[in-house]
Amino acid sequence: MPSLSPMADATRPCPICRKPRSEAHSPFCSSRCRDRDLARWFTDSYAVPGRPTLPEEVERVKAVFARIYAGDYLNVNTNYWRMRDGSLRLIEWSNTALLDENGDISHLVSNGVDVTARKQLEERSLELAVEREKVKILGSFVRDVSHDFRTPLSILNTNLYLLRKTAASDSVTPRLSEMEQQVSHLTELIDQLLTMTRLDSDIEKKRARVDVNSLVKHAVETAQKQADTCGLALTVELGDPLPPVRGDDAQLTQALNNLVANAMQYTPGSGKVHIRTFVEGDFLAIEVCDTGIGIGDGDLPHIFERFYRADKARSKPASGAGLGLSIAKKIVDLHWGQIRVRSAPGSGSVFTILLPVEAQPSLNSPRPTFQAVHRS
Repeated sequence: MPSLSPMADATRPCPICRKPRSEAHSPFCSSRCRDRDLARWFTDSYAVPGRPTLPEEVERVKAVFARIYAGDYLNVNTNYWRMRDGSLRLIEWSNTALLDENGDISHLVSNGVDVTARKQLEERSLELAVEREKVKILGSFVRDVSHDFRTPLSILNTNLYLLRKTAASDSVTPRLSEMEQQVSHLTELIDQLLTMTRLDSDIEKKRARVDVNSLVKHAVETAQKQADTCGLALTVELGDPLPPVRGDDAQLTQALNNLVANAMQYTPGSGKVHIRTFVEGDFLAIEVCDTGIGIGDGDLPHIFERFYRADKARSKPASGAGLGLSIAKKIVDLHWGQIRVRSAPGSGSVFTILLPVEAQPSLNSPRPTFQAVHRS
């Protein structure tokens, strides 16, 4: 530490240059000697294992000692220290200068507390608050824009209905069908944007027991008509008995409906879509398997990104709003579950929802990560 030895009297010489002291309450004759002493201490401190002061911190810590010599005998400062294992820790120092009977500084008592974890928590809390504010602003914008879009879309739907009821010529009818398709596509996009906005707000809902087999039966009934129209075989295999899971029934139904709709959308006619439920360890699994066109190895890690399109075959105009898989994953994440996918071009895809069957983790528990596996 800097030379802060007891002073017997005011005539004691400067410990650096041995000249008479001129500064009050300081063992040095001048600020230059004081800085030389500080520089010597900081140089020596690098030789102390595990306690080096970082070069960029030296001037700031020197300023702390300067305040002490100037009469600020009680102060607090923070600086980074490199520990023996090479890690950097943020230390908060409480410095107290002790004076002798002559009013000179005799000792400096410094108490250091590691505040690295607290600082990281404060930074994460700030980042979370900023992110929540962004989501709030974006959500408000999406709701306002969606509301503004709904009115003209309703007018378009009404006029298209009236035009179709009139004696439209054969050349006009296909154009009406195309317009109706595009209006329906915009309406679906708005609905999914609003759904994603509500999920992003992460409003905690009351969780209740959900019978997954009943949820799957309802999803199959909903999709059966479309499957018949497309010439697809929609089959189901329910595990029995299954333990219940806790969650929001409407959200889980939507997630499953999105996966089934995605499977049917990219499965050619005469193909198959198979849904089954089973228990896998501590998770209840819902598997949606199809014989569709599959997903390329390069596209597989990105399929849950919002508005992501894998390739031209999966990007036809009537291929939905591009948010179905994103919504499904968001819902599963909110239920502390995960989605696995196995796929290969020309070999179909298998999407598996895994939901925990035990008590829900606390909000501080880490969320599971998405896993994508390429099937050769």
